[in-house]
Amino acid sequence: RLCLGLINMLAGWSLFVLFVAVAWGNMVDPEGKVVERPSDLDPHLNFQVVFTVKLLKGREIKITVQTYPEWAPIACRRFRELVDAEFFNGQRFFRVVENSLAQFGINGKPSVQAEWNNKTLPAEPSAHFNNRGTLSFTQSVGGQSRSTQMFINLKDNPNLDEFGYVPFARVLLGMDGLEPPLTSEAFDPGLYAGYGDMKPWGDGPDQLRILKEGNRYLKREFSKLSYISGVKLLTGSDMIDLKKMKAAKKLKSVEEYTGETGLTKEELDMHAMYAEADGSDMPAPDDGWESDAEL
Repeated sequence: RLCLGLINMLAGWSLFVLFVAVAWGNMVDPEGKVVERPSDLDPHLNFQVVFTVKLLKGREIKITVQTYPEWAPIACRRFRELVDAEFFNGQRFFRVVENSLAQFGINGKPSVQAEWNNKTLPAEPSAHFNNRGTLSFTQSVGGQSRSTQMFINLKDNPNLDEFGYVPFARVLLGMDGLEPPLTSEAFDPGLYAGYGDMKPWGDGPDQLRILKEGNRYLKREFSKLSYISGVKLLTGSDMIDLKKMKAAKKLKSVEEYTGETGLTKEELDMHAMYAEADGSDMPAPDDGWESDAEL
């Protein structure tokens, strides 16, 4: 009886420790260890990434991604680790499903990818919806398999909220140039979606073969896939400020405009082209975003 009482006491204490850890914002990793939840006030987790993406016919677009550590600080920290490690260079958008999502996050070198496969993240609660333009890591049921693969929501995907996918960032600029064309190819924009969903749901790439063979497999059998050709990290005062961009509409010269926004003339022309396609004269956040998600 004494042993049984001791066991029950220890079990109760373990549950209490777990409760306290969760109450104070810590997480439990896949092995059951309590890990510290990073502060969403950490300036290291608030940053932007400009991806240069190669499309067909020599075209390229730039998309600017903004992190939101108040949504998911653990995911933001991993994203920063991947950017600092130059992990995304040369990566293919290997799963692009029209009007749904665009998935990437497998390094083109299997040896590099292997170093990250077991570095999974603990689950964390979702504080935002999988709306159009948001980024979430892929995961299995329970949310403790997040590692390097992620996707961009090409539309509002409330069904992914129900499965617990946790947004941590959103596309700040370039979303319209990112989406595959649904009815017109007038601007020849968008990630290549001609292969459909990945196997076994479609005729696209086999995820296991990507992990095993990397970009050699994708270049040989899926050569039209769009890919990341450049990655630029923006922090602090270098980050793009949409409020300044909106105010810059009142400036008359291109030189003043580019100086105020921090964009090159080529970047400005690119953003202006897609803004014009939307019927607006300036790139701006998508309608419907909550006010606390605005810069």
